Amino acid sequence: MPNAGEVAKQEVTRRLFAGLVLTHFSISQGGKKVVFETEQGQARSGIWVGWLDVTQALRQLTFGGEYRAFFGRPGQIVYQGTQTSPKIMNINEDGRGQVAVSDLDIMQLQSVSPDGHWAFVGVTPPGGHGDRNVIVEAVPLEGGAPITVCDNCSFGFGSTRSSAPLLSWSPDGKWVYVSLRYFPIGSSKTAVISIKSGTAPPSFAKGFASEADFERIPSAHLINENEVSSGISPNYFVSTRRSAKANLFRIFLE
Repeated sequence: MPNAGEVAKQEVTRRLFAGLVLTHFSISQGGKKVVFETEQGQARSGIWVGWLDVTQALRQLTFGGEYRAFFGRPGQIVYQGTQTSPKIMNINEDGRGQVAVSDLDIMQLQSVSPDGHWAFVGVTPPGGHGDRNVIVEAVPLEGGAPITVCDNCSFGFGSTRSSAPLLSWSPDGKWVYVSLRYFPIGSSKTAVISIKSGTAPPSFAKGFASEADFERIPSAHLINENEVSSGISPNYFVSTRRSAKANLFRIFLE
């Protein structure tokens, strides 16, 4: 028999997402709002935003199958466009002001910094068609040249991927979590690196060929997990562990 708290949680979940199949979601820096995407036919596929305390109704911002949405600057949503060569897009939380914020053609929008100043994206190497390792760029959303974060990394793409991104920020923007599984060094750990809030993210394009290279970064340390979501401090985080169970069956052939 569920207790009152469990019933309340179930009721909130029903009111927020009833009838919707989420492919990705992101929580606002203050923890009060959620932005998410759905894929449920033409009319209900796109980006939605809502309040977690259910004080306001869900609002659908786009209707064209857009995905990978994150909160950006106050009142703005950053997401991946649906162009043939996708762009980083921006839209106001009221559904107006839809505009590309960069001319860069991307393969996937990975993450956005809590202050809305930076977006991490995967791009196709020059002369490639997505069949080789990708280049990971940090794109300044207020203009300027991208910074190459990794020039030989490998990660998958798609609106429903559930793995941790190559780089993500702590809610206060003072730490970055770098999943080493995407680098060609054979590691399943995550590097936690201190940065100054508002500064450019670190680059790992040159000279990072082992775990020791990441450990030599000032204030960095490694976590023995490859699926990490940030918490309130580097010592508090959420990680995912997968396991599989299988049975043997006998089939009679006639």
